[in-house]
Amino acid sequence: MTPNQEKYLLVIDKLSKDKKLVRNRQVADILEVKPSSVTEIMDRLVNQNMIQHISYQGVFLTSSGEEQVALLKERRRILSTFLTFYLDISKTESPGIIDELLQVQNPLFFEKLDCYTAQETMESHIQYDS
Repeated sequence: MTPNQEKYLLVIDKLSKDKKLVRNRQVADILEVKPSSVTEIMDRLVNQNMIQHISYQGVFLTSSGEEQVALLKERRRILSTFLTFYLDISKTESPGIIDELLQVQNPLFFEKLDCYTAQETMESHIQYDS
């Protein structure tokens, strides 16, 4: 899955909170791209079984798409925690770095990073509480 496709899934997820079906025009407006570009990416997401398209109505996330969105959100949370709390990178600087680091596909990286940040957070709480 490309970073661009991941952005589309996140936008579809956000828009579908208000309405179940999301139109291409809505995605194009948020991402500030041409509707034809949206159609191309949407077709790819349909082929990957991430979304389902209903003609003349819109798209919605499939269960596979929902799982992918949940994974993306969790990975973003882990990376955001690491960058802001451990590397002191501001919240305005971190999104671009997060987008780059999300290209790491090995789940072990995220598991270890999550364990590290959780362990460090627990240790810092213990030190302050003592």
